[in-house]
Amino acid sequence: MRMQAERTMLAKKQESELQSQRVVEKLEVEKGEVGKNDEEQQKKIKELQEELASIQEDLELQNGMVNVLNSKHMTTNDELQDAKKEAVVVR
Repeated sequence: MRMQAERTMLAKKQESELQSQRVVEKLEVEKGEVGKNDEEQQKKIKELQEELASIQEDLELQNGMVNVLNSKHMTTNDELQDAKKEAVVVR
C-alpha cells in the first residue's frame, strides 16, 4: 500500500515538474516577443508567472509528502529488520 502511495506521489511530482518546465519555456517565449502588443504580452507574462508560482507551491508540498513517505518507509523497514532479528534469536 505504501509503495503504491509513494509511486503515486512521485508520479504527481514528476508531472508537476514537467508542467513547471513547460510554463518556464512559455514565459521565455513570451518575454522574447515583448514589443508586439505590450499590454497583452504583459498580461500573458503575468498569468504565466502566477501559474508557475502555483505549480512551484504544489511541488514544495509534494516534496514534503514524498519526504514523509520515505521516512515512514525507512522506519517500517527498520522495524521489520528488528522483528526478523528477534524471530531468529527466539528460534
